[in-house]
Amino acid sequence: MDNSKDAEFWANRKQQLLSREKPGVQPTHKKSDEEPVAQPANVEESQLQPELVVQVAEPVMAELQREQPQKPEKRRHERYVVRLPVHIRCSDGEVIEAAANNLSYSGIYVEYPAAADLGAVFEMMFDLRIGGDLQRVFAKARVARCIFIGNKDCYGLAFEFLSFGKSSQVHLEKYIQYRERKNHENKFF
Repeated sequence: MDNSKDAEFWANRKQQLLSREKPGVQPTHKKSDEEPVAQPANVEESQLQPELVVQVAEPVMAELQREQPQKPEKRRHERYVVRLPVHIRCSDGEVIEAAANNLSYSGIYVEYPAAADLGAVFEMMFDLRIGGDLQRVFAKARVARCIFIGNKDCYGLAFEFLSFGKSSQVHLEKYIQYRERKNHENKFF
């Protein structure tokens, strides 16, 4: 995945939103009761005072949210919050460990310090606790989404399951049924 083009796109988009009034100049900012001060477009965000960055970021984020159409939920299955290690085999054979955040019948979401190409297929392994037993799941999964999570300085990778190892799909189904029962029981107590 070419993150430099993605980062460049969003940097340019942010700059466009910030400079709608006058090309080459960011919007004016006001410090308490002082006169507005124009900020040149080439000023790095890190050089601005934090309260000014927040004032700019809020309208920019609001504008970006308005521009993105609301999409209906595309997920086919309910997701369950998990905190478990996932071992992923890279194309060079190296096995890495990522942290899973949620899991469903159709996929798993993990966080990892590096990006992955959309559509890339990986083998993975993780253990699920069903009652008191650990069950190992082997799966092949395709990268469906890869996003940078700035506040965590890592990438969120959404994988769609393609196939499972022997008994692995049964283990996953039992785990999700177990979680569904637990959720149902918790609603009544």
